[in-house]
Amino acid sequence: MHLGREWPAPKGFEGVCQTYPPICQKSPHTHQITDADWKKIKKVNQNINQKTPEVSDESQYHVLEKWALPSRLGGDCEDIAMLKKVELQKLGISPDHLLLVTVLDLHHEGHAVLVVRTSMGDYVLDNLTNRVLPWNKTHYAFIEAQDPNDPARWDIVLQDR
Repeated sequence: MHLGREWPAPKGFEGVCQTYPPICQKSPHTHQITDADWKKIKKVNQNINQKTPEVSDESQYHVLEKWALPSRLGGDCEDIAMLKKVELQKLGISPDHLLLVTVLDLHHEGHAVLVVRTSMGDYVLDNLTNRVLPWNKTHYAFIEAQDPNDPARWDIVLQDR
C-alpha cells in the first residue's frame, strides 16, 4: 500500500489526537513485527471483533460521524479500529506499524480498518472478519490512511495493487 500526498482527515476525526493521544502517537523505537507479535495481532483482532457490538454513531451519539473509542454499548468500524490500535500498542506493538485507514467496502460504502505495516507487506484488521488479510486481498478500495511519519495527518492511498 503506497501513500501519496497529504489528504484531509476523515469526517469526524477532528479532535481525536487530543482526546485519544495513542491514536496519533509515534514511537522513537520501531521494531520489526515478530512471530509473537503476529499472535498478539490476530488475538486482539478476534477478541475485539467478538466482544465489541456494532453500534452506529447516529444511534449512540445522534450524529452522522464521530470517531471515538467504543463505549459500553459498542462502536462502529472506526471506533473498533481505534480500539485495536490502542490495545496493540499496550502489548508492545510500535504505533509506527499501526495506521487507521478508510476504504470503500464491497458494497461501495465507507468503512474504516486498522492496517499493520510489516516488512512482509501491509495487513488489514477488520471488524467484519477475524481473518487478517494482506491489504490487496480485501477487495476494498483504499482511500486515505494516517501518515506513518505524522499520524495526526492523513495521506491519500495510491491504488497500485
